[in-house]
Amino acid sequence: MSGYNQYHGNKYDKYGGKRGNKENQGNLVKELLDEMVKDKPDWKKLFDDRGAIDKLTERNGEFEKINTTQLRKFFEEVKNIEYRLSEENNWSVIGADLWKLVPSIKYAAGRGNVPRSFSEFISKSVKAISESQNKKQTFLNFERIFEAIVAYHKYHEKKH
Repeated sequence: MSGYNQYHGNKYDKYGGKRGNKENQGNLVKELLDEMVKDKPDWKKLFDDRGAIDKLTERNGEFEKINTTQLRKFFEEVKNIEYRLSEENNWSVIGADLWKLVPSIKYAAGRGNVPRSFSEFISKSVKAISESQNKKQTFLNFERIFEAIVAYHKYHEKKH
């Protein structure tokens, strides 16, 4: 079902996504980051079928290439930080744990265990959280987005 967009001549795959378009992936990551820093993100735009996260993790998307074990490993680290945040509510201690994600994800990307686009998503998210006026809310938004990435990744994994 591949075809050309009649207006722009762009090649699309049968799922409606642009085939091999890394720029599109970058735009989707930017959309996630833009929503993440809002006090009230547009969850429907992110979580809905054909929303940003669905498109980012779909077949032929770069996030599709993430090893499930690696994805769960990093998600578990984020959930541990969330738990500590609920227990301690001390951002100076938790912020250090959050920043530890950056070298860990870079190492995984360097070994080829996660795509560089996913590494950049995590790195930019950590930076956005640390620069946010409302760090706790931005972190909780990040955790929800990450959870949706895990869910959609599993959904698309089972489709093919």
